[in-house]
This record gives sequence, structure tokens and C-alpha cells, in this order.
Amino acid sequence: MSIHMCVFFSGPLPSQLAVQHAMHDFGLPFEITDLTRGLDSYGAFMPMTSGEEEETGTEVYVDPARERIKELSKSGVAGIDPAFDRAISFRFGGDFMECSCAYALSAAIAKLTGGAIYDDSEGAVIPIDTALHRARKCMDIARNG
Repeated sequence: MSIHMCVFFSGPLPSQLAVQHAMHDFGLPFEITDLTRGLDSYGAFMPMTSGEEEETGTEVYVDPARERIKELSKSGVAGIDPAFDRAISFRFGGDFMECSCAYALSAAIAKLTGGAIYDDSEGAVIPIDTALHRARKCMDIARNG
């Protein structure tokens, strides 16, 4: 089973370096392995490390968002600006470090773009602070069990 979350936003995606700096500003040790690519160039697994050189990462996809936002709005999901036209999605399995990567990336990108984080497992928009709390919690579980 895969878990899915996304950030809805408008405009260009920030550079991977800016995203990495934002994660560091949040106190998260993640490093994006290849900073030369744009976030929209993946369409699959994006390798990262967890600061302890442990290899990890998450699947990354960038897509148009208007239809998805309309569907979510019809199902009662609030907090997504209908003017947002893009989404960056993260998918991962049951690996807690991959989960931490996805939450960390979501928080960083939402901060940098003014976007909204939609957590599919909750069926709701979550604040950046919640995503950061979950990133730290998942990292702690991955490292300490």
C-alpha cells in the first residue's frame, strides 16, 4: 500500500537547493542527492539522504491540479485555494524514513510557494507545523524503532 500527499500551489517550483535549505531551516537533516535536476523532472523516485548518509527518498510527481482541486472541493475538503493550478505529489510505502522525507518536502515546498498540503490518508489539508511534527516523528521511529 502506498501513502500519498501533495502540495497544491501556483507558479514555478522552487529549486531543489531552496527546498533543501528550507528543510534545514526547519531543523531537518535531509539532503537531496542530485541538486542539478528540477523537482518537476522526476516522475519517480527522488533519492535523498537523512543526514547520517542513510539512503532514503520518496516518489515525486508534478501535475496540473485544477481538476483534482475541484473533485476535493466537491467532496468537502476545505483550505485549498481554487486558484492553485499545480500539484507536487509524494508517494511512499511503509518506510518511516521515506515518510519523513515526504512530510519534510511537503512542508518546505508549501512554505516556499504559499501552497496547501493535502494529506490523502487524512482526507484533509494540514498545516506546515503538522507536517513538520510528522516528519520528526517518522524520523524518530525510523531511527529508534
